[in-house]
Amino acid sequence: MQLSILLPTNRHGPATIARVAQACSWASPEIQVVVRDNSGNAGKCELLKQFQSEHCEIISVDPCGAQENYTELRRLAKGDFVFSISDDDQCIDRAILAIPDLIKRSGFDPTVAAFTGAYALESPQGTSVFSYSDVDSDDPAARVAGYLSYGGPNMLFYSVLRRQVAERVLDFMKAMPVYLSYHDQILCLLYLLSGKYIKLQRLFYVYDVGVWGSRETAQKEDIDFYRAAGLDPAANKLQWLLCGFEGAAMIMNATEFPAYPMPAVLT
Repeated sequence: MQLSILLPTNRHGPATIARVAQACSWASPEIQVVVRDNSGNAGKCELLKQFQSEHCEIISVDPCGAQENYTELRRLAKGDFVFSISDDDQCIDRAILAIPDLIKRSGFDPTVAAFTGAYALESPQGTSVFSYSDVDSDDPAARVAGYLSYGGPNMLFYSVLRRQVAERVLDFMKAMPVYLSYHDQILCLLYLLSGKYIKLQRLFYVYDVGVWGSRETAQKEDIDFYRAAGLDPAANKLQWLLCGFEGAAMIMNATEFPAYPMPAVLT
């Protein structure tokens, strides 16, 4: 099995059902699809059962946190690569169906950590299309610089990842004492240090910025993370300083990742 597509879902309504149905349509001998619904909505549960097939598993559980939903979901992944998607975003069918052949061509290369493509960003201001530069470079400094050169939301988070890389990074992050809203940035940094991204030359993922689309609602989300972690919400004033310091500290001290010379990743 080349690819496992993992869809944790909590929302309900026609749009969410349509996106789950689309994901289920990709199931094949080369693509495993696993949907885990923690909404507790009985009507949604009954409807999703209709989408189950030989290579598509539907799981309905009692309401639980988002992290628990995804952690339990990834235990079921069988593919060499995994792709976790959100139930309020969209994917392009032809791009998804092209990924197994891309894995056959490049997945054997141990320097390849992930596959990605162009992203469409849906925001209140309109739609823009973006592709991360240099993430396919053999040079880790170029990959990190290309990632950081984009000032918008972290869409690289939605990439097709080598399962071993994803599991190693996620297990490492689970050992952190708290989980904060910027940790998706740290995850991607560690993925980039683990290897290069092969770029699919087509539109790949449509990301709806949602609550992160305005400064006020985004800050409220950030503060909620600090409160949930038992930290003073005032720490949000230092959010990106904390993110940069944490990322640099991991690069210099974590033994779980390649030992690049400091100038290679911090210049």
